[in-house]
Amino acid sequence: MSIESFEGYTTISLVGNKLAELPEGLVCPQLKVLLLEVDSGLDVPERFFEGMKEIEVLSLKGGCLSLQSLELSTKLQSLVLISCNCKNLIRLRKLQRLKILGFIHCLSIEELPDEIGELKELRLLDVRGCQWLRRIPVNLIGRLKKLEELLIGDGSFEGWDVVGCDKHRRNECKPNRTKFVVSVSRIIIEDTEG
Repeated sequence: MSIESFEGYTTISLVGNKLAELPEGLVCPQLKVLLLEVDSGLDVPERFFEGMKEIEVLSLKGGCLSLQSLELSTKLQSLVLISCNCKNLIRLRKLQRLKILGFIHCLSIEELPDEIGELKELRLLDVRGCQWLRRIPVNLIGRLKKLEELLIGDGSFEGWDVVGCDKHRRNECKPNRTKFVVSVSRIIIEDTEG
């Protein structure tokens, strides 16, 4: 597909469609909100977001996204990726206006990059359902001074590695949900084990 133009649009919602292909890019100079659902195997084209300089809210369900494709989206304030295969997470540092960052059921995420700590405006971080998430760098959450909500759970604690623990004592060192203290006004830890 070629680059398509939607000059006057400020909001586009293509949820529930599970698009099987996307154009190389969209020219949407006034677009503020994009809600998109694509087939799980679809790669979002690298240049797809280039014509969306004003985008503030992006929700993507499904597909594969290289965060490098969002580097020019410097006005982005909310990025929610659901069941999305994410690549190049270190590129998040370019999105300095982000207030909401969600990786919901993103099974490709094994480790949060330290660069998330550079997002000084971040208020909500959601990693629910990231079953393969094994590591959050030391002091990452503490560096997010404006963070108000941290959402973890729904399988996210499975198999976490804890610094200073050997493999034989791993069960003794699992994160203690009752002692998980961070200077955040609201932490939601879903416990699906009962």
